[in-house]
Order: sequence, then structure tokens, then C-alpha cells
Amino acid sequence: MKNANWDSYQLFLQVARLGGLTGASSASGLSPATVGRRMLDLEQEIGRALFSRSQTGYRLTQDGQALLDHLQEMEAAARKVEAWRQSGEGGATVRIAAGTWVAWLLTENFAAIRMPGDTFAISLTIGEARASLAYRESDIGIRAFEPEEANLAARLLGEVAYAVYARRNAAEADERWIAVAEEEAISAYLRWPHANAAAG
Repeated sequence: MKNANWDSYQLFLQVARLGGLTGASSASGLSPATVGRRMLDLEQEIGRALFSRSQTGYRLTQDGQALLDHLQEMEAAARKVEAWRQSGEGGATVRIAAGTWVAWLLTENFAAIRMPGDTFAISLTIGEARASLAYRESDIGIRAFEPEEANLAARLLGEVAYAVYARRNAAEADERWIAVAEEEAISAYLRWPHANAAAG
């Protein structure tokens, strides 16, 4: 077996976490065709099928899930080393993962979150994909849903009202709704427009 390089593993992580070629293409800057070819090459190098492919996206096979678990453990170990290195430089970095809207709210209020003279830094990761807090992808995750992981401490910060948006003068009724792409709709409120489009 050839040794797959780390770039291929990182690309695999993006496909696995984002559910397909479209999300991984946006995250990596590669074309969907290139991402798909790289995943086929990785499967050939490893000698195992990592994905079940369909029109709705890429789903991990049992071997794909095993590889994801191994790689997340490697990432967690690398982050521990980096945190240890940074601690020797005299300042901690607090990593926050949030969706687009929450990230905007945080940046608008950074002056109240981090005061002048504070010895910590903030690293903000913005994206709709769920960061795995169990594998220390982030220290704090601000989510619009309850955590599924049993070993996390959670606190309700508040309630947010959502509304649906529609395009004006849409030619077809099923094209008028504005929503996150279905393969990236990871939360109930993001899936709602897709589930209820026919009733609109």
C-alpha cells in the first residue's frame, strides 16, 4: 500500500464533514471533479471504500467512519501540542466555532468579550458545519441546537426567532425560497424550508 499524504487526508476530512464534493470544493478551492478524483485515488491507495456515493451526497462507509475517527484523534493530538507550544509563549488562545450569523454577532461585540490587557487571544472559526468539540476542534462551540455529545457542558444562551425568505417574481413556486443548500442544511431550522417547500 502506498502512503497517502496528509493533504489527501485533510481533503477526506472536508468531504466527510461537509457531506460531499460541493462543500469540500468550497473549503479547499479545488473543483468538485478534482476532489472526487482525489477521493477515488485515496480509496485506491488505502484499498478500502470510504464513501457511499449518491445524488444526495457522500456518506461514510464503515471503513470511512473508522478513518475519520483515526484522523480526528490525530488532529486532537496535534492541537494539544500546539496549545502546549503556545502556553510557553505566555498567552492562551480560545478557539470559538460558530455559524455565520452568530459569528457576526460576536465580532460586533468583541470589545466586550476581550478587553485591552487580556492575555488571551481569540481564534474564530466561521462555518455551518458542526465542529467536533469532543476532538477539540474548538474550545467553545456556539450552536443553534442542543449538543449531541454526552461529555460536553452546555449552557442555553438565549432564543432566536427565525423567518423564511422568498425571492420576488420567481418563475417557479419551488424556486422562490431562499435557503442553505440541502446537503449543507445540518440543523432543523436550516432543513425547514426544504421540508416545507411544497406547502408554500
